[in-house]
Amino acid sequence: MTFPYAATVTWDAVPGAASYAVTLNGAVVGTPTTPTLGVAIPAAGTHTIGVTAVSPFERSPEGTLTFEIVAVGKPGNIKIR
Repeated sequence: MTFPYAATVTWDAVPGAASYAVTLNGAVVGTPTTPTLGVAIPAAGTHTIGVTAVSPFERSPEGTLTFEIVAVGKPGNIKIR
């Protein structure tokens, strides 16, 4: 896996939502009008995606997903026999 890693985030549509505010680690990464968004995961580690439905009158509570990408270590103790 190389970084930034391109991922597609999807969620269930919310009736009455005009758009969605999508965050990655607390920073807004998009405001799509459909329940899908491509995001760039910057590095290995623990990350949180948040999605808030937005209507002309209010914002929903944020739904979140926390996930971890584990970096692959390098091989060690290499020998020639």
